[in-house]
Parts: sequence; structure tokens; C-alpha cells
Amino acid sequence: MARPKATEASAVLVRWLDWLKDEVRASRSTREGYGRDLRRFLAFIAKAGMTDPGHVDTAMLSAFLAEQIAEGRAASSIARMLATLRNFFGWAERQGLFSNAAIAQLRLPEVPTSPKPAATEMAFGEGEMELVAFLSEDPWIAKRDLALFLLMGEVGLKLGEALALDRPAIPTRTRPILTVPPFAGKPERLVPVTPDMVDVIADYLSLCPFDIPEDGPLFVGLRGRRLNPGVIQRQMRRLRIHLGLPSSATPKMLRKQLALRLRAEGAGTREVQQRLGYAHTSSTLRAAPANYRGGGKGRG
Repeated sequence: MARPKATEASAVLVRWLDWLKDEVRASRSTREGYGRDLRRFLAFIAKAGMTDPGHVDTAMLSAFLAEQIAEGRAASSIARMLATLRNFFGWAERQGLFSNAAIAQLRLPEVPTSPKPAATEMAFGEGEMELVAFLSEDPWIAKRDLALFLLMGEVGLKLGEALALDRPAIPTRTRPILTVPPFAGKPERLVPVTPDMVDVIADYLSLCPFDIPEDGPLFVGLRGRRLNPGVIQRQMRRLRIHLGLPSSATPKMLRKQLALRLRAEGAGTREVQQRLGYAHTSSTLRAAPANYRGGGKGRG
């Protein structure tokens, strides 16, 4: 396999970032985060007298992450750095630039964490939610999983509701309304979404390798069939490990987090109930007590 000259490392970085922009359609903030991580890595190996990433061994990769931990970086940042390296090395191999088996041997190191708040107070900010897209090296799966996590954490759908969506339900820029079909005895409901949510779903569909029928399922798995909830539950478990969260951090927690955030922003019980589709006022109040005034950080 052809290898780049040492002096070409920066040029390879630029090519990779262009790929993220043009083919993966990663957001600007995501590309900037990837870029910072990889530049930090290239600077680290340069200090050791090495400028060709293809020659880096597992020991050096581990030393790089250990240095980031020593500098006090958060567990989510370390996890993103590892995901960045895996994505970059995987892309370089597919491009025929270089192959490095060491990255496959690298594991997320243990990162000292401060005590976590109760699950109901645990918030996924923008950085944590974006990390979902780093769990897969396949762009279409990354976009699919990010869309699903955003539908739960930012729109308030249950996992089952999100997976039950069909193609006709998708929102558009001219009609940013998500049509949630009847689910578990509940009637159909219309939920407004942001332009960013519209774009994430559109990006997933544009990258999806399957020709999904117009009346077919919105979210599909590796065989082109409606996605199994176990896949997303597994991704949530992986995210918990990366972020050092307890087992109580589940897809259901994302929905409750949104209810709490709406309450903290001044939403009334009826508004929270209609927005998230709770069947009864009592269940709404259990998720978001009327006297709740804070404790979670919102996205953005």
C-alpha cells in the first residue's frame, strides 16, 4: 500500500477534513472538533520525532491519550479523541494512503471522573450528543444514530416512536413538522422540529445505501429492514461507558431530560404533556415536577 511522505501529513489532514465536509456532511462544529483532535495528535507524535501516522504503534497512541488525561481533559473529550483517531485511520486505509493495525488495539483508558448527579439531573449537552456520531466509522450509520438520539433528546420521542416512523413522516424545511404515528394506543400527533433536525434526517437519508420505499420505514439496519431497538440501546450502553455514566442513563432518560429542560424554561404542564405526548397529567408531573426550576443544561 502506498504511503505518504512525512511532510504530507498536513495535506492528508486537509483531505480528510474535506471528506468530512463533502461526503459525510459533518457539521462545522464537528469538523472543528475532529480537526483540533487530529492536529493535537500530529503535534504529539512530531515531538517524538515522528510525522507519519502510519508508523505510530499502540504504545504511542496510548501515550497520547494518557497525556490528554494528565492535562485534565474530560472523559467525553478523551472518547471523542479516540473516535477521531479511529475515523481518520479508517479513512486513510480506505483511501489507500496507509494502514495501521495499532489503532484497532487501542482501548479507551480509564479517566478520573467527578461524582455524577442523579439520573434525572443528568444532561446531555451538545458535545455529548454529537459523540453519538463518533461511535460508528460508517457515515450513514453515524448520521442515523445521531438523528435517533436527537429525536429522543431534542424532540422528545420514545425510542419505539422514533423507530416506528415511516418515510412520509419526515419533516422538510418548508414544513418542519414531524408526523408521529399512533403508538402504544396513543393517537397520531404533530411535533415541530428545528431546521437542524430536518437537515440531520435528510443527511441520513442521502447517505443511506438502501433504496427505502416512499412508504417504508424511516430508520433501517444493516439489512435494509426497520431498525431493531436493541441496536440503539447498545449504542447507549457504549456512550455510557465513554462518558462514565451509570446504568440509569437510558434512552428513556433522554426524554425525561427534555421534559425537565422545558419545565426549567418555564413551560407549563399542558405544554410539556402535548410536546412529549404524555398520556396523563400525572405522568407528566412525574417526569417534570411543577416546582422544577433547573439542574440540566440544554443543547447549545
